[in-house]
Amino acid sequence: MMVKAIVNEIKRSSPIQCFVRRGAEITNKYVGESERHLRVLFEEARRASPSLIVFDEIDAIAPTRSMRQVLIHSSF
Repeated sequence: MMVKAIVNEIKRSSPIQCFVRRGAEITNKYVGESERHLRVLFEEARRASPSLIVFDEIDAIAPTRSMRQVLIHSSF
């Protein structure tokens, strides 16, 4: 809700084009498709310059670390 409020405020006060993507919309099970979606998004934003890209729920694309993984990572 906060992201939507910020985007609406920006749109009201300036001519900036806003792109909002959720983490789940970015990922794809096919190799290279996630990257292609991001490439298309950034190309679209570049054409619509000035623009703002907001990634909401970005934690959806990264796995949760267990305490053991955190301890192993910190030991290096």
